[in-house]
Amino acid sequence: MMNVLVDADELIYKACAAAEYDLEMGANHILMSDFATTQRIFCDQEAKICDALGAGVVFMALSDRKNFRKEVLPTYKSNRKNSRKPLAYSRLRTWVVEEYRTIERPGLEADDILGIFHGDFDYIAASDKDLLTIPARVYSLYKDTITEVSPAQANYNWLTQTLVGDRVDGYAGCPGMGQVKAKTFLGRLGAIPGEISGSELPEAWAAIEEAFKDKGIDADSALAQARVARILRPTDWDEEKQKPILWSI
Repeated sequence: MMNVLVDADELIYKACAAAEYDLEMGANHILMSDFATTQRIFCDQEAKICDALGAGVVFMALSDRKNFRKEVLPTYKSNRKNSRKPLAYSRLRTWVVEEYRTIERPGLEADDILGIFHGDFDYIAASDKDLLTIPARVYSLYKDTITEVSPAQANYNWLTQTLVGDRVDGYAGCPGMGQVKAKTFLGRLGAIPGEISGSELPEAWAAIEEAFKDKGIDADSALAQARVARILRPTDWDEEKQKPILWSI
C-alpha cells in the first residue's frame, strides 16, 4: 500500500467552491453553502486519490496563515488581499485537522510541505503546475496522471517559472520572457533539453541574472523572484529552527 501526501488546501478550496449555491428569495439572491456537501466532496476527492494510487496512508499538507514569501517579496500574492475564500473554507479546514493526519509548518504553504517531505512518501498529490518543480512522483487528481520529476527537470521547471513569473502570485519574472522564449533561453544552458543539472546551476543562474540585468532588474531582485518561485525542498528547510533556508547559488 502506498503512502501519499496530499495538498489539502486544493481539496478544501475546490470542495467549498463546488458546494456553494445561489438561493433565490424574492428579489434577493443569497449565496449559500451546505457543510455536509463540502465534507462529501472533500472525501470523494480523497477517495479518488486513494483508488488511483492504492494509497494506504494519506497525510494532508496545509498552509500556515503566515507566508515567508511575503517577507522576501512584498508583492507576493498581494493582489489576493480582497479576494474571498469560498464559504465554509475555515470550518472545513478545521474539520480536516480533526479528522486526518496533517502536516503544517510555520510560514509555509502546502506546496512547501509537499516539497520538503516528499521523500517520506511514495507520491505527492496536487494539480498545481508548481509541483513539477519538486523532484518527486506527482499525481494530478484532475488530470489523473502521474509524473516522475527528476532533480534536473525540477531545476529546469523552477528556473522557467522564475523567468516567466506568475502575475497571479504577484511576481512578474523577466520582462518579455514568455514560456517559449524561456524554454529557448534555458535550452542553451543545459546539456539535456528540459533539464538543468545541479552542476549546471551556477552557470545557468549567471546567465539568468544577466537576462534580468538587460531588462534593468538588479541581481537582488532577480534572486528574490527565484526564491518565491522555488517550492522548498528538504535542503531548503531547517526543521530544528522551523525556518526556511533561502536559496542561493
